[in-house]
Amino acid sequence: MTIVKQKIYKLEKTLKTDVKEVLDEYRAQWIMIVPNGYGKNAVDFLINYKGKFISLETKIGHNKPTTQQWDWLIDTVKAGGIALVAYDLAPVYEVLRCVDGGAYYRCPYVVDEVKRRYELGIL
Repeated sequence: MTIVKQKIYKLEKTLKTDVKEVLDEYRAQWIMIVPNGYGKNAVDFLINYKGKFISLETKIGHNKPTTQQWDWLIDTVKAGGIALVAYDLAPVYEVLRCVDGGAYYRCPYVVDEVKRRYELGIL
């Protein structure tokens, strides 16, 4: 089990680099979406881990996902996937561990919780 040391990120680029390392450590398949103005806006990472589809948006500080990103996250869960917004590595590790343990549906970062936090203004 990896111990997650809390780190405060100043640059989203640094967080994304660390997320890539975690995903590689867990041997997850992933792609990063590069926004180009065409098609539907998505989130930063689309991940396949042990057959589970995960949408991951990274943010730093007080930044919040855009409306389009929230729509993507919510649609991911409606389709049976997992969605999360990560301000550090802790939720990334937690979701991967939930999938490892077969309890992904009870993971606190599944969109119902994300959406509730968003509506309450917590995120």
